[in-house]
Amino acid sequence: MISCFEIVSASVDIATKNNNTLKINKSGFESVKSICQLMDDILRNFDTISFGVDIAKDCSVITMSFECNDYNKCLMSKDFKKILDIANHVSVERSKDRKEAKISFDIPGVWSHT
Repeated sequence: MISCFEIVSASVDIATKNNNTLKINKSGFESVKSICQLMDDILRNFDTISFGVDIAKDCSVITMSFECNDYNKCLMSKDFKKILDIANHVSVERSKDRKEAKISFDIPGVWSHT
C-alpha cells in the first residue's frame, strides 16, 4: 500500500514546482508528516473506502479526505482525535443511513512566499 505521505509529498512537489514564488515551510510540512502517520494508521485499521488529497490553486491549504464505513469507530479513534489537534478545519459528511462518512480536514501553512 502506498503511504499517505508518499501521495501528499508527490502532490506538494508538483504544486511547488508549478508555483515558483513559493517554498516549502518546514514546520508546516512537519504537520503533514504527522497527519500522514496518523492517516496511515486509520487507513490500515479501519474499514476505509477511499483517501484523497487536494491542493488549493493558490497553495494556501492542503485538504485530505477519507471515507469510512463505520463513522463512529473512525471518529472515536485516538488517531483521529490527534488529527483534530493538528488540522485547521474538519468537516464530516454522513451518508443517508448515517453509518458511512466522508471526513475532510485542512492543513494550512505548508508553503511560504519567497
